[in-house]
Amino acid sequence: MENAGMDSYCRGLISARLIDSGRDMRYTLKAYEFIYMIFSILEKIDLEQKDGFSARRIVEQTTSTAATIYGSIAEFVLADMGIKSVSDIEAIVSNFSDLNIFSKADVCERLDFEKLAQKPLFARVKPKAINIEKLKIFEDT
Repeated sequence: MENAGMDSYCRGLISARLIDSGRDMRYTLKAYEFIYMIFSILEKIDLEQKDGFSARRIVEQTTSTAATIYGSIAEFVLADMGIKSVSDIEAIVSNFSDLNIFSKADVCERLDFEKLAQKPLFARVKPKAINIEKLKIFEDT
């Protein structure tokens, strides 16, 4: 993952093998792009990270980034993509791993996500105003 945007190869792979094939139509391509962006952000923040990111870190970065970009409607925007719970984030990360887009070293254990699944996705995030500039950047990817 070199930048926040997912390349056309990854988009095509996800579309062909998951969405278009009917194997996993729970999430939109935007959902995959969003979680890919989260991993890119985490890589930039934690340059020394070598053992993959914890489920807690992935979930917290997902909700805080969504709140920063979409403000008070973040929960609804993610839900429209298909991301309604921690389990959805885990499934997307797992699909990335299954398609070899993320290596096993990038991905934490499923059990880590299960521990977090008891709480609502946006339990600790305080909504912010929508950041139009950040929204435009994400929409352009």
